[in-house]
Amino acid sequence: MYWCYKIVFGLVDIQPDDFFHLSPVTVTRGHKYKLFKRGSKACVCANFLDEHVINHCNSLPDSVNFSSFYSFKCSVQCINFANLRF
Repeated sequence: MYWCYKIVFGLVDIQPDDFFHLSPVTVTRGHKYKLFKRGSKACVCANFLDEHVINHCNSLPDSVNFSSFYSFKCSVQCINFANLRF
């Protein structure tokens, strides 16, 4: 998830659009940085890393602080991922 944050917020020299797109739907529960998940009928695509990362990132609670990488890292470390639905 840390690498995903760095890609989405431009902290690494990688084009974010090559991997992730922010979801156009903004009226969902949780945080406002939901990632768009492309539908995939192929079993191979469903096992790509970005598909799993999107599930985890989108399930983060709205209490996660996205203001800086350090804040994000600290707030994610306090989450009990056993209770989240992927």
